[in-house]
Amino acid sequence: MKKSIYRIITIAATCILLAVGTFIGVDILKSRQIILGQAKDTLGYMSENCADEFSAIFDNADLIVDNMTDIAAGNMQPSRLKSIAYDMAKNSKYPISLYYIYDPDEYNIDIWYVKGMDGEVSDLSLSDAEMDQWLQAYNDEKAEYVEFYNDAVREGDMWYETMYDPDIKWEIVSRTRVIKDDSGKAIGIAAADVYLGDISEKLAAINEKTGGTSAVTNADGSLVAGDIKALQKAKSTKYLSAVSEIGERWTVTVVQPVSIATKAMKRTIFITLFLGVIVIAAFAAIILLVYRKHGRQMIHEFEEKDMLIINQSRQAQMGEMVGNIAHQLKQPLNGVNMALSNLQEDYASSIDEEERADFAERIGRMKKRIGGMSGTVDDFMEFLRPQKEKSMFSVKEEIVNMVELMKESIHIDMIETTISGEDFHIIGQKNEFGQCIFNIIDNARDAMKDIKEKEIAVTLAKERSGKGRFEGCIRISNRGSHIDKEIADKVFDLYFTTKENTGGTGIGLYLTRSIIEKHFGGAIRCFNEEDGVCFEIRVPLEEKSAPLEEEVTGDGNAQ
Repeated sequence: MKKSIYRIITIAATCILLAVGTFIGVDILKSRQIILGQAKDTLGYMSENCADEFSAIFDNADLIVDNMTDIAAGNMQPSRLKSIAYDMAKNSKYPISLYYIYDPDEYNIDIWYVKGMDGEVSDLSLSDAEMDQWLQAYNDEKAEYVEFYNDAVREGDMWYETMYDPDIKWEIVSRTRVIKDDSGKAIGIAAADVYLGDISEKLAAINEKTGGTSAVTNADGSLVAGDIKALQKAKSTKYLSAVSEIGERWTVTVVQPVSIATKAMKRTIFITLFLGVIVIAAFAAIILLVYRKHGRQMIHEFEEKDMLIINQSRQAQMGEMVGNIAHQLKQPLNGVNMALSNLQEDYASSIDEEERADFAERIGRMKKRIGGMSGTVDDFMEFLRPQKEKSMFSVKEEIVNMVELMKESIHIDMIETTISGEDFHIIGQKNEFGQCIFNIIDNARDAMKDIKEKEIAVTLAKERSGKGRFEGCIRISNRGSHIDKEIADKVFDLYFTTKENTGGTGIGLYLTRSIIEKHFGGAIRCFNEEDGVCFEIRVPLEEKSAPLEEEVTGDGNAQ
């Protein structure tokens, strides 16, 4: 019997070791895949953003040249053409060089305007004397001066590859279109030189963020800007990559070493392995200790537990599902907590007093964190547990609870939260009210992702309504971007969302309005403020409420 028990213990310990090891390995692999997926999505966003930016520049040049050509066809008045070129350059959203070139053999017209990076428009058109000199050079070295012009006339409508223009000292790519008279004869071209100096700066900014490298290539695969090695690295499994097209002309390639993308995982892997070893060692020690002291009793207890599990499985119902989930979460936390206590007891006596105090402090911090995690499970259980009966509850207290539930995401996004004003009580199902607050704060958090100074301010007030009764007013303000009036009127509509690309469903705010109006007899609206957007909730009060003298900030604690 003793040998059999030893075998059982050995097999159990081996299975636990394999199970924990497998769990840790699978968890690490899944975490790695998630992190790599997020990193690749980020690279894709960067490359798409870069491609969109330069596509907009090219589209701007296309539109300007087409407009210049259409207006100039049949109109040979130099003053009119100069006015057109000047207006087009001035109104361009981006730095650009615009010019008309007419057939030098028949016309003596030169018009050239450049809008620089500072937004100023310069006239680089040749004077009459300079034009005479240019024509003399044109006649003396015709092949050199007219190659660009003849190519543009022959193609009719084309883009040139990148080149350096020494006159304006820009790296450019040119867009040209032929101008024809009423008889269809080519009499000149309208052209735009697009400034490309921002490409290198854009790629450098991407490289700084990713720790990788990037490149822009043309349709033939030739390098336009960046590092040609990026194309080779994109084929390696050691790098993540994202590729985006700039129309049909260029391609943006962004790569990042896998090691950089997964760098943040090293600490997580170490902690996971460390805790896994502790759990395995502690569990094995407990098994041996219990067997030596209470072998038969342990077997008897196992049999009783088996019978209990069988009996519980027969009595399980769908309504217990949430409780079972919470149990499965809290049980490992208790085990880890016990393992830490055993670890402290086993090693405290073998180290000196100074190290023992530091060791005890670290163990205490870990146990406090585990206790906080267990408390969080209880909080979510309470938040998700359905309530059938209405009750009177403190609005301030429920809002503080919601901020506490969201404190991790609020902390990660570096959002400052404040709750101030006069507390009041309302009647209803407080879980439903908490879900409303949760939806509004979560939307506010999303709206401030690109804002540097992030703040969500909740203000409570007790005001007299138009009917002479008191009503509670809750204003939740954030520093997100202003919303258009048309959108503000639709944010509470079913299925309306501005976050289709990030998984928005258009249900959260719709349910919020339904709960406030139907279950609390109140009203909700959304409007712009000077520094952002405000959601205002008004609900009727049943009795007077005590003033809230303190202010609540950060994680919901009163100040």
